[in-house]
Amino acid sequence: MELLRPDAADETRRLHSRHITLNSACEQLPEKDNRVRLSTKLDALGIPRPLLDYRVDDANGYVRKSFQQIVKFHAWVFARMGIPSADQFLLSDDPALNYGGSGHIMGTTIMGNKGDSVVDKDCRAHDHPNLYILGSSVFPTGSTANPTSTIAALALRAAKHIGDELRKNRQA
Repeated sequence: MELLRPDAADETRRLHSRHITLNSACEQLPEKDNRVRLSTKLDALGIPRPLLDYRVDDANGYVRKSFQQIVKFHAWVFARMGIPSADQFLLSDDPALNYGGSGHIMGTTIMGNKGDSVVDKDCRAHDHPNLYILGSSVFPTGSTANPTSTIAALALRAAKHIGDELRKNRQA
């Protein structure tokens, strides 16, 4: 029993074999003005809503320049394949243009030294010793890949640190 009409395979090849996806990524550099603040707007319980100040591009434009090189590379690849590029508008020098990321908002509670960051290497808040922040918000840079493995590694390191602190306090 034939499930498809005789010309279906040829038709499928003709319609669906002209698809190509070309993906690239560039690392997001730290942006000192990225942060989470409290909004003046309140939620249903009267608690201030979070307000996210977040830009992908850095002050020196390195991310924008990297992204522009990626777009040029894609155009070069497609030109070699005989495909006209539709992405030329992405080469804009408009400073208001803000390129989007992968949906991973990172770096709003950066890890580092006291005075220039929120948490130390163990994800412990500098100003609140019983507060640990575990997530991609502590990343000093955004990387180019999904953050799950790094978040898990940071959580394990923080858990070990917390366990060591509890044992040390119990012995004291």
